Amino acid sequence: MKLELNANVQDIRQFPFDKKYDVILAIQSLVFMKKSEFKTIISKIKESLNVGGVTMVSSFTTADASYTQFAQKREPVEEDTFYSEGSKQYWNFLEKDELKNYFADEKFKILSYEEFTKEDNPHEGTPYPHQHGIARIAVELIK
Repeated sequence: MKLELNANVQDIRQFPFDKKYDVILAIQSLVFMKKSEFKTIISKIKESLNVGGVTMVSSFTTADASYTQFAQKREPVEEDTFYSEGSKQYWNFLEKDELKNYFADEKFKILSYEEFTKEDNPHEGTPYPHQHGIARIAVELIK
């Protein structure tokens, strides 16, 4: 079997989405933008899949500890989106079932979907144990 793999590391907001793909992965990368940008990227991902192509997307949810901290200290800049002066970036969080709803049409088959919380160890920027709320989906374009 011959498999061609092309990978890009760049700001997805600048990615041209000018051809069709068999696989598109966005794993915890769409968190760091405004919700309006998130929605635009999801639309571009959906439009850029080949029939039979699969995308996997995961992102933080409003069950995330960071969402609670942001909501207590800041006004959102748009729906469920906050700007962090410390990290100099936006953080957007998904409501329950929001990620699944982006793919809720007859063109897509949901292969798996889950929402869960996960304990994370201390790391740079968060020097204490904390919980992440995560939504994760895998879908196939069937039409």
